[in-house]
Amino acid sequence: MTIAAVRPTSSSSSSSSSPRPEPTAATKLAVAAGFALVIALCGGYAWWFLVGSQPHERTVAFERQPRMRPYGLGGGGGGPGPAAGIASVMSRLVATASPGVRPIRENEWFVKAGDYQLRVRGTGAAGSKVEATFQFATPATVFPPEQVATLRARAEILRDAGLATRLGLTDAQRKALAQADARADMVVSHADRARVVERWTAYAAVTDPAAKAEAEKPLIAALEDAGKRAVAPSKAALADRAKAIEAALTPEQWATYKQRGR
Repeated sequence: MTIAAVRPTSSSSSSSSSPRPEPTAATKLAVAAGFALVIALCGGYAWWFLVGSQPHERTVAFERQPRMRPYGLGGGGGGPGPAAGIASVMSRLVATASPGVRPIRENEWFVKAGDYQLRVRGTGAAGSKVEATFQFATPATVFPPEQVATLRARAEILRDAGLATRLGLTDAQRKALAQADARADMVVSHADRARVVERWTAYAAVTDPAAKAEAEKPLIAALEDAGKRAVAPSKAALADRAKAIEAALTPEQWATYKQRGR
């Protein structure tokens, strides 16, 4: 009698060969809901940590910074040094321009001759009026910085009500400052002014470009000559104006003014 051996079949091999069941729709929905819940919890905690836990009312403290001084000549009243100048940006650009005549706008021109310049309106044609304003190209090189700083202080005090209150400015002092002459211009004699205007009228009447270039030369020479003679009287006039402004305030008020930005 022959007995046939039966080879056992491995359960592992049979199980591995069977396909893995796909997750159901309910399972997928549950997993997605779990992820959404975790994200919502994390986001809520982050919001509470950054915003929700903070007080509803906040107090913000601003540190008081020293007030910047006006741009202009230093000395006497503080501010930048003499290199800053009292002219505007345009004036400083014009101060570096080469000598000659340049149009500004209709019926108005700018004339420069070295350290001296002229703004003129009108041509003088047919006896029309000519308005001429003489100026120094770089006032910082002509006037003492402390005197120009006094003129600048006058403008600042009249403009800044808080500063005037701090100085204890009276109505009489305010009136004196307002009426004070605060110009830093050229003091040109009548003869020099008439000579420059005459040269300008002759220049403006010329239409030929070549002839106009030649007519410009005596105009520039007359302006430079008038400017050189105007330096001394202009310095004297500015010194008197600065003294009148200084006399409007007491020494104690000027000391307070100089300490205004500290």
